Amino acid sequence: MFLSSVACFFIFQVLREIYSGKRRLREFKIFESKKTLLKNLVIFVILCLPVNINGYVFTIAGSAVGEKGVYSLLSFYQEVEENGLAFNIFSLGGVQVAEKGLALTLLGFPLFQYGEVVSLGVGATLCQKSKEFSGVLLGVPITQFSDGLARIVVGATFLQQGKKAEILSGLVFWQHGQEDARIGVGAAVVQKASVEARIHFGAAMFQLSGYMAGVSYGGVSYQKALKRAEVKLALAILQVAGKKERSFTVYSVLESDSK
Repeated sequence: MFLSSVACFFIFQVLREIYSGKRRLREFKIFESKKTLLKNLVIFVILCLPVNINGYVFTIAGSAVGEKGVYSLLSFYQEVEENGLAFNIFSLGGVQVAEKGLALTLLGFPLFQYGEVVSLGVGATLCQKSKEFSGVLLGVPITQFSDGLARIVVGATFLQQGKKAEILSGLVFWQHGQEDARIGVGAAVVQKASVEARIHFGAAMFQLSGYMAGVSYGGVSYQKALKRAEVKLALAILQVAGKKERSFTVYSVLESDSK
């Protein structure tokens, strides 16, 4: 892992010179100035050097695999083999893997986070996937998956899926809860749940539930539940519960006759 980081340094140097318009190897600065190259290489090695203390790996900007934990300022790849912590203060296109532990990035744009528990403080990520909890405090996970709880405190996502899917404040294109799907303040194009789909303040185009669907304040275009569909201070253009239907209804509770 360390050697691959050093190799990336040389590749970066070559690409940088090519980008600057110098296409012949004999014109490259990295070959003209050996002192500059050596200085840059030493700095890069120090930044990427992993220090392993009893299974805990510490590095400034290197990629690392640790038995019990990996801690860094800026890493592009972190992997924890046991029940430990993969911790990154800042990430720019990085990958975190902690299959039995916690993957945590405080700030930045990790490409992918996977673990028992994954969390992003502030930023954006292409994908979060966890066994117990996937969470974002403030940001945009493009896709967020969890076998347990998937939660966004403030932000937006294209797809959120979990046993329980929750957005305290934000927007989502498709929210799917294997049990419950909830939005505190915000909107969804599609909100789907097996037990309860709920929006407290906001709107949805489609709200679907295997048991109960509800909007407290706001509106919904199409609301369908097998047992109970309700809107309080909200407008439902079409409300369906079992075989019952209502159109353009406000403050309505519709319950199916089926048990």
